[in-house]
Amino acid sequence: MSMGREALRREAKKLYKEQTKNIPRRNRVPFSQFFKQFRKLRNQDQTPEVEMPDLENEDFNFEDLVNINEVDDDNLEEIEEPSDE
Repeated sequence: MSMGREALRREAKKLYKEQTKNIPRRNRVPFSQFFKQFRKLRNQDQTPEVEMPDLENEDFNFEDLVNINEVDDDNLEEIEEPSDE
């Protein structure tokens, strides 16, 4: 588990350096406070919000599907090929 924390800390440190590059040291937020906020934000992003599908309002109805492999002889079209004459 410490490897995960160390990787998270390295990522936070890199982001902290980028964000505080032009801010004087006495005006910067301490890294420990920044890291706590960073962890809190990362934990919020990792919790997936799962929506349960509404079974009454499905995208399509299986009973209305048409079998595309079914061939009907009544609706066949004859294609005339041009003669070479």
